[in-house]
Parts: sequence; structure tokens; C-alpha cells
Amino acid sequence: MSAVLLSLVSSCAHLTFRTTVESAVKPCDAGQLSPSEVAAPMGAGSDSYRITLVNHGSRCGLVGVPVVYGETPSGAMVRLALSPVSRDYQRAVAGTRPANLRSGQAAVVVLISGTACSAAGGSGVHRNQYQALSLRIHHRLLRVPANAGPEPWDATVWLPCRPLVSRYAAGPPPRRR
Repeated sequence: MSAVLLSLVSSCAHLTFRTTVESAVKPCDAGQLSPSEVAAPMGAGSDSYRITLVNHGSRCGLVGVPVVYGETPSGAMVRLALSPVSRDYQRAVAGTRPANLRSGQAAVVVLISGTACSAAGGSGVHRNQYQALSLRIHHRLLRVPANAGPEPWDATVWLPCRPLVSRYAAGPPPRRR
């Protein structure tokens, strides 16, 4: 009985230590990250926007759900009311590896919005349309220009219906040249 209890305590101590080490990575600063955004129609009335953040500085980490702002066509910054995706959706759209980044490594965040709701409007007027997004990273905003919306002619981000956001996750490994 005492051997089982000792083993259990030892396993818990190992898990606690590992969590502490992973969270000990210093937070990334907005100045050491370069962003890019790619829109992708998901079909069935949904669009997704995948933001990749490449670290160009020292080792750092991005944790949790980002705070996101949208830049309206008039230039006003609006904090977006986003809900986090479920664990299963996180696994499917962004992955679950921690975003502890060395120089050259990337993190990803995915924003998802439905497009088939009353807020989308049917009159050609798109509400909740932004010319850029900004992520608040370590007390500063990092601007993410809209590269292209779901339509090739549309260089905006459109989040009309219950937008969701993933947690930061480690991106795919850098491509070798």
C-alpha cells in the first residue's frame, strides 16, 4: 500500500514540476513576432481565419485565449467578443501543443465565424467587418493585416455570427529549404 502511495505522490510531483517548467517560459513580446493571416471558407456557412505568429526573438511563450481587436473601416479599434472553441475543436483546428517558441518557430490562433445568421445581413451590408485584427500580446497590440477574405476580391475579416477563437498552439514546424 505504501509503495503504491509513494508511486502516486512521485507521479504527481513529476506532473507538477513539468507544468511549472512549461509555464516558466517568458511571455512573448509583440515586437518579436511577425503575423500573417489566411482566410479559408470552411463551407456550411462558416469561415475561418488562421493567424500565424513567427517568433524572431529569444525563446518565449503564448498562453491561453488571445484578446482580439478589430479595426473598422473608419479606423476605430473594437474589442471583439469571442468565445473559446471546445477542446475537440481546438484539437481539430489549431492543435494542442503549447506555444513555447524558439526563434523561427510559429504559433497559431484560429478565428471562426458563421456566415448564415441574421447578423450577416442579406442586403450586401456586412456588419462586423474589419480591415485588420490586432492581438494583445504582453500589454501591446500586434496588428495583423487582412491578407484576403474568403472571396479573392475581399481583403477584410468578416465575423458576423458567434465568432469563436482557439487558444494559442504551436504551429507546424518551419519548412526546410
